[in-house]
Amino acid sequence: MVLGIVEAFNVIKPNVKEAIRMELKERNPKGILKDVESFETTSEIEHSVDFPLVWLVENDTVPDRGNGSIDSKEAVITPFEFVCVVLDEEDDFEISEEKATNLAARVGASLLTNWNKVKINLPEKESRPFIDIRFKKFSPVGEMIIEGKSKKVPATSIQFDFVTRIHWKKCKDKEEKAP
Repeated sequence: MVLGIVEAFNVIKPNVKEAIRMELKERNPKGILKDVESFETTSEIEHSVDFPLVWLVENDTVPDRGNGSIDSKEAVITPFEFVCVVLDEEDDFEISEEKATNLAARVGASLLTNWNKVKINLPEKESRPFIDIRFKKFSPVGEMIIEGKSKKVPATSIQFDFVTRIHWKKCKDKEEKAP
């Protein structure tokens, strides 16, 4: 599976989002993430959110093991971090940390279950957008400042690298027709 540059960058994030949405209660009442109240997918959250929260943060796409040459085909890695926040009803920091850790683990399970099933905006001949998904890191202790809360709240994150093959010289969008 090799995507042109335009196709690749148009399918990476939508397919990662879909791998999570497949387990949310709106799509799957019995899904592993059915308790998540807010799934945020933009770089900044400027509105109020409900908890439990999963916040998807896309990081820079980089070459995978290559030198970044655009001579032809190359695998690229797009890291996605999933920040998970669960507030305990009693404002118990330790219980909130435990619940956020559990949520991050379930986000990981959702990705591992669904990463090769999603097919958003793919050309018909392609079977999936990613050639691999790799665990990168798990950060059990972090903090976020939430508007309306007098103190910081615990946040746990899990990060995965999504690997896509790009054909640098295939520059046309799938909807464009070559002359």
